[in-house]
Amino acid sequence: MILNNKRVYLSSPIEFCKDSSWRPEVKKVLTDTFKLKVFDPHEDCKQVLVKDVQEYREKRDFDNLHKIARGFVRKDLSIVDRSDIVIAFVDKNTKTTGCVHEIVNSAN
Repeated sequence: MILNNKRVYLSSPIEFCKDSSWRPEVKKVLTDTFKLKVFDPHEDCKQVLVKDVQEYREKRDFDNLHKIARGFVRKDLSIVDRSDIVIAFVDKNTKTTGCVHEIVNSAN
Protein backbone atom coordinates (compact mmCIF):
# COMPACT_ATOMS: atom_id res chain seq x y z
CA MET A 1 0.00 0.00 0.00
CA ILE A 2 1.37 3.42 -0.99
CA LEU A 3 0.50 5.07 2.33
CA ASN A 4 1.92 2.30 4.49
CA ASN A 5 4.10 3.73 7.30
CA LYS A 6 3.80 7.35 6.15
CA ARG A 7 3.92 9.84 9.01
CA VAL A 8 0.84 11.93 9.72
CA TYR A 9 0.58 14.97 11.98
CA LEU A 10 -2.89 15.83 13.34
CA SER A 11 -3.14 19.59 13.57
CA SER A 12 -5.95 21.45 15.28
CA PRO A 13 -6.38 24.01 18.05
CA ILE A 14 -5.56 22.63 21.49
CA GLU A 15 -5.47 25.41 24.05
CA PHE A 16 -8.92 26.83 23.30
CA CYS A 17 -10.43 23.63 21.92
CA LYS A 18 -13.82 22.75 23.34
CA ASP A 19 -14.17 19.35 21.68
CA SER A 20 -11.38 17.00 20.66
CA SER A 21 -13.63 13.95 20.40
CA TRP A 22 -12.91 13.62 16.67
CA ARG A 23 -9.27 12.69 17.25
CA PRO A 24 -9.51 9.05 18.46
CA GLU A 25 -11.68 7.89 15.55
CA VAL A 26 -9.56 9.66 12.94
CA LYS A 27 -6.41 8.25 14.49
CA LYS A 28 -7.89 4.74 14.57
CA VAL A 29 -8.86 4.84 10.89
CA LEU A 30 -5.50 6.24 9.86
CA THR A 31 -3.54 3.63 11.80
CA ASP A 32 -5.76 0.56 11.35
CA THR A 33 -7.05 1.05 7.82
CA PHE A 34 -4.21 2.94 6.16
CA LYS A 35 -1.30 1.73 8.34
CA LEU A 36 -0.08 5.28 8.91
CA LYS A 37 2.07 6.45 11.82
CA VAL A 38 0.09 9.21 13.52
CA PHE A 39 1.39 11.89 15.86
CA ASP A 40 -1.33 13.61 17.84
CA PRO A 41 0.06 16.62 19.72
CA HIS A 42 -3.04 16.58 21.90
CA GLU A 43 -1.73 13.36 23.46
CA ASP A 44 1.87 14.53 23.76
CA CYS A 45 3.49 14.52 27.20
CA LYS A 46 4.13 18.26 26.97
CA GLN A 47 0.42 18.83 27.59
CA VAL A 48 1.09 18.48 31.33
CA LEU A 49 2.55 22.00 31.07
CA VAL A 50 -0.75 23.57 29.98
CA LYS A 51 -1.62 24.49 33.58
CA ASP A 52 1.75 26.23 33.90
CA VAL A 53 1.04 28.17 30.70
CA GLN A 54 -2.29 29.34 32.09
CA GLU A 55 -0.71 30.28 35.42
CA TYR A 56 2.12 32.25 33.80
CA ARG A 57 -0.37 34.01 31.54
CA GLU A 58 -2.52 35.03 34.52
CA LYS A 59 0.54 36.24 36.43
CA ARG A 60 1.82 38.01 33.30
CA ASP A 61 5.08 36.12 33.70
CA PHE A 62 6.00 36.35 30.04
CA ASP A 63 9.57 35.12 30.44
CA ASN A 64 8.47 31.69 31.69
CA LEU A 65 5.50 31.65 29.31
CA HIS A 66 7.87 32.28 26.43
CA LYS A 67 10.18 29.43 27.49
CA ILE A 68 7.35 26.90 27.58
CA ALA A 69 5.68 28.14 24.39
CA ARG A 70 8.98 28.12 22.53
CA GLY A 71 9.51 24.47 23.47
CA PHE A 72 5.99 23.57 22.32
CA VAL A 73 6.46 25.30 19.00
CA ARG A 74 9.90 23.84 18.34
CA LYS A 75 8.80 20.30 19.09
CA ASP A 76 5.58 20.47 17.08
CA LEU A 77 7.15 22.15 14.05
CA SER A 78 10.03 19.67 14.03
CA ILE A 79 7.49 16.84 13.86
CA VAL A 80 5.54 18.66 11.14
CA ASP A 81 8.81 18.93 9.18
CA ARG A 82 9.32 15.16 9.39
CA SER A 83 5.71 14.32 8.54
CA ASP A 84 4.62 13.14 5.12
CA ILE A 85 1.04 14.33 5.63
CA VAL A 86 -0.54 17.02 7.79
CA ILE A 87 -4.24 16.75 8.50
CA ALA A 88 -5.66 19.95 9.93
CA PHE A 89 -9.04 20.56 11.50
CA VAL A 90 -9.64 24.26 12.06
CA ASP A 91 -12.88 25.50 13.55
CA LYS A 92 -13.35 29.13 12.53
CA ASN A 93 -14.79 29.87 15.98
CA THR A 94 -11.76 28.61 17.92
CA LYS A 95 -8.73 30.82 18.56
CA THR A 96 -5.45 29.32 17.42
CA THR A 97 -2.01 30.37 16.33
CA GLY A 98 -0.21 27.04 16.60
CA CYS A 99 -2.44 25.27 14.10
CA VAL A 100 -2.01 28.03 11.52
CA HIS A 101 1.75 27.98 12.10
CA GLU A 102 1.79 24.20 11.55
CA ILE A 103 -0.19 24.47 8.31
CA VAL A 104 2.05 27.21 6.92
CA ASN A 105 5.19 25.37 8.01
CA SER A 106 4.02 22.15 6.36
CA ALA A 107 3.99 23.89 2.98
CA ASN A 108 7.70 24.74 3.20
